[in-house]
Amino acid sequence: MHDVLTIMSKELKRFWIDKKLLFTTVLLPGIMIFLIYSIMGNVIGNQVDEITQSTTALYVENMPEALEPLFDPALFAVESYAGEDPETFVNDTEGVILIFEEDFLEKVSSDAFPAITLYYDGSNETSSEGGFRVRNILSSFRNQILAENYTEEERLVFQENITAYQDESEIFATIVSSIVPLLIVIFIFAAALSIAPDIIAGEKERGTLATLLVTPISRGSFALGKILAITVISLASALSSFIGVALSIPVLLQLESTGNVNVLDIYGVGGMVALLLVILSTTLVIVGIMSVVSTYAKSIKEAASLASPLYLITIVISALNLFSDGTSNELLNAIPLYGSIQVINGVLARSYTWTSVGIVVASSLLTTGLLAWVVKVMLSSERIVFQK
Repeated sequence: MHDVLTIMSKELKRFWIDKKLLFTTVLLPGIMIFLIYSIMGNVIGNQVDEITQSTTALYVENMPEALEPLFDPALFAVESYAGEDPETFVNDTEGVILIFEEDFLEKVSSDAFPAITLYYDGSNETSSEGGFRVRNILSSFRNQILAENYTEEERLVFQENITAYQDESEIFATIVSSIVPLLIVIFIFAAALSIAPDIIAGEKERGTLATLLVTPISRGSFALGKILAITVISLASALSSFIGVALSIPVLLQLESTGNVNVLDIYGVGGMVALLLVILSTTLVIVGIMSVVSTYAKSIKEAASLASPLYLITIVISALNLFSDGTSNELLNAIPLYGSIQVINGVLARSYTWTSVGIVVASSLLTTGLLAWVVKVMLSSERIVFQK
């Protein structure tokens, strides 16, 4: 164990004294994630402002003239509804349909509890905002009737039949949980790519690997020490990425206007612990992959070239997450990297299970152990160590 710690401390010392590498590998990922997500949140906020200031196309049927003043012309463009299929109509027009039961006000006065039917497209931002406006007006109108005519505050007054064809909050959560895992994996892999090629391939290129391997230190200890050094550095980078995500989520979700909202209010301690465990275990797998590549390559340049296709494959796997809804088959979670990305998606979409988290962590640890063993075997091969 002493030999392992010696090798690891040697590599870590070389890393920590390089201020530029320290910044780009450990601090920059968290800063970049925070900035990217914050910018995305501000862009989304600007789009929301545009939507809230837009005019809603309101299509009405049987609306009493007495209620027309409730709908401000600056916010509503009121037209008659021709009775077409509601879902198709709101999808095509990005508007809102409001249907009053015939003789609405007379029935309200006679306690007949008439119905109001509202249709809007929850997946369309403009239509959804219009539906929100109409619901607020109906709520105010009900309160006015109660205040003028009744002493029972819980009286029904009239019925509301509201149909939102899709929940906009779920759509937004799906978008966020699809984008975030991709960027997390990219930053973790980029950090490993910046240091791992040099860890063993660099020793070959400088001609020092052969000298180190003839020392009393076993090749297993040498391999483990090298891998642990990369692991410590990469975990620091992963932790930085995690902090960047945690700090930027409230901005990304546009929740800062609600007061002292933090990430724990959104996902809870359990969600953050699950996310951290999956990110750290995923980092171990990436470190293992990069260690194998670095051991096989003859030079730093070749190691970086060999790692590039693996980097692209990882990005493609992460991109597949864009088409996921946050749920996945728990058996598929055992697939290294793919399962990690799926569970990160699930955590951010609040649809994960601790079983899936456990499967990912266990699979990642087993995979990392296997890759460490492969590095040890490769270092025992004279053909690989001394290849020209």
